[in-house]
Amino acid sequence: MYDKRGQREMVLKGILGIVVLGLLFLISPGLYSKDAGFKYLKNYSYGEYDHHPQNWGMVQAKNGIIYVANQAGVLEFDGVSWRVIYDPPSKVRSIAIDEAGTIYIGGIGEIGYLAPDEKGTLEYHSLLGYLPEKQKNFLDVWKTYASEKGVYFHTSKFLFRWDSRQMKVWEPRERFLFPFMCEGKLFVRPKTVGLMEMVNDSLKKVPGGEMFIERKIFMMVPYGSKRVLIGTREHGFYIYDGTTIMPFPTEVADYLKKNQLYHG
Repeated sequence: MYDKRGQREMVLKGILGIVVLGLLFLISPGLYSKDAGFKYLKNYSYGEYDHHPQNWGMVQAKNGIIYVANQAGVLEFDGVSWRVIYDPPSKVRSIAIDEAGTIYIGGIGEIGYLAPDEKGTLEYHSLLGYLPEKQKNFLDVWKTYASEKGVYFHTSKFLFRWDSRQMKVWEPRERFLFPFMCEGKLFVRPKTVGLMEMVNDSLKKVPGGEMFIERKIFMMVPYGSKRVLIGTREHGFYIYDGTTIMPFPTEVADYLKKNQLYHG
């Protein structure tokens, strides 16, 4: 039952992600230029890449190779062929890549990274050994983000950050809802607090962030200079400028309310 539901959510996420991206071109300043060309897009059906249809995330290395967090494992695409480079004991839920090109993986009860061995073959290295036993009892790692301060792994029970030497852990009173990374800043939404931002290794509630205790956030993206566009499922869009949160009415808000904003 879970996989069927996940597949439906994956399709919805993909469709609405494309819709939101297209609509943002209409409402975001400086995103369109008459001199800008259209990028070439190619869709690969799961029949073409010959693996599970459910994909949770994607990153691209500096050499152009694409890595995908697929239900079957981590896929690698070199522009010609697809192959599984990591077949984990648990399902992969999220993926990120840092400036050094290291690929980080979040799974079910598992966090770690892929690094080349002496032959250049990518091998998986678990980071669970850096956690005390009481902090290993987590399930899905829904989000993984690479930042200047380290790599964040998000679970509902814990927020982990790995800096290549040690692991730092944050634990909410109840649970963490989905986080977002905007311009290197991490935002999280603990269930009973509202929107918070990571500031100097502490989670601080953003001014007015309590309004998002009940208003579910499904997207946060940079919007112009030092501003963030926040998208909710039932309450439209908001702009956060670092000091205040203001409603941001748009022509697409009603459409997205009716069609369930999922991602952006």
